[in-house]
Amino acid sequence: QVNTVNIPGTDQAITNTETIERTVIQPLRYDPQDAPPILKGLQVVTDSRLNSITLVGPPQKVQIASAQLIQLDLRQRQVAVNVKVIDINLSADEQFNSSFSFGINDTFFINDNGAASLNFGSLQPPTITQQNASPLSRPVTNNPLAGNDPFFDSQRRFEVPFTGIPNVNQGRGTFLRPIAPTTGEPTRVGITDYEPSEIDVNDDGTVDITLGEAEFGLFPQILYPRRFLSQLRATVTSGNAKILTDPTLVVQEGEIASVRLVENIVKRIESDFTDDGGVSRETRTPEFEDVGLTLAIQVERIDDNGFVTVTVNPEVSFIARRIETDSGNANEFATEIARRRVESGRIRLRDGQTLIISGIIQEQERTTVNKVPILGDLPIIGTLFRSSQNENDRAETIVLLTPQILDDGDRSSWGYRYNPSPDALQMMERGQPRPR
Repeated sequence: QVNTVNIPGTDQAITNTETIERTVIQPLRYDPQDAPPILKGLQVVTDSRLNSITLVGPPQKVQIASAQLIQLDLRQRQVAVNVKVIDINLSADEQFNSSFSFGINDTFFINDNGAASLNFGSLQPPTITQQNASPLSRPVTNNPLAGNDPFFDSQRRFEVPFTGIPNVNQGRGTFLRPIAPTTGEPTRVGITDYEPSEIDVNDDGTVDITLGEAEFGLFPQILYPRRFLSQLRATVTSGNAKILTDPTLVVQEGEIASVRLVENIVKRIESDFTDDGGVSRETRTPEFEDVGLTLAIQVERIDDNGFVTVTVNPEVSFIARRIETDSGNANEFATEIARRRVESGRIRLRDGQTLIISGIIQEQERTTVNKVPILGDLPIIGTLFRSSQNENDRAETIVLLTPQILDDGDRSSWGYRYNPSPDALQMMERGQPRPR
């Protein structure tokens, strides 16, 4: 819009121009149902077994459909993942034990790996159970040596009435004195049994003489002497174990590959009892579980710029200990399994770049000390009255992962890590059959 105003008394005028701009948006809509189908009249047959599609129709429509399918039917890219898994177990066990004993008259002192026992008298004191089981005021117990036959002392003899010839030596027979089968010398030999000699007078006046026999053996019972006996024992045990696996896995984009180095063990045994006509029948069912190293690798994405997105989950399991559920039966047990697992999450790696996952460490330290009260705390000589055990266990898992993208396009080399010879390359390029 233009407005002009004349200036009075002059030939000039004032012009005022006003411009107004408007933006008009007009939507253009088209309903696809109203449009004619581009591929109308084209038949499509799919075969899931052959993973193929068959198109039947005019050549122009078949060409259009083929061009669209080629853009959609992209082959999944692949990556070769080299995995190195190192599992290191280090263990150290240090033990120091001291044991000694001595006796003075009827007093005997024992120190067994830090546990002390002092006994006064030739016998140990009775227990409350033995006292309650005895009908007498003084406890009565079985003799632990009663089942052993006595030995005989060849240096000492004694006479027993009514065992000899009547009216000769008052009918007394002479025997070797029996002694208890205990000794303080392990190499001592004694007489275990003997038969005396015999003299028989025949009717014709001749005499038959049968020589006696004696049997010898070592004493079956050893009685500890009163002299000072001591034993010092110090041991250092160390061990190490290493599990190494170095596989190369070819994984497609979006797939999961796994490595398993495991051993199938019996975790527990379950017992079921059933009543079959008054007879109890036991059925044992073992439960198995895999123990060892497992590694799962998931390739989520392979970028065109040479990066690979992966997820790595290593897990190491081992037998910690076995617990007997029935002390009287070694077949009844449960296995305690320890596990170490790391979930890395999504990791983006360049083609050929190595990822190191470390720090999966489990360390245990145990110290056990047994000592005699007061005596075990004395300096220097206190080591004789105590025992100590130190256990150190350290386990560490290291994972090295290196991806390498496979180029399986038209310009890629023939195969992965395959360098064909000139003759083989010439035949493959020409498409000629290989000579037989």
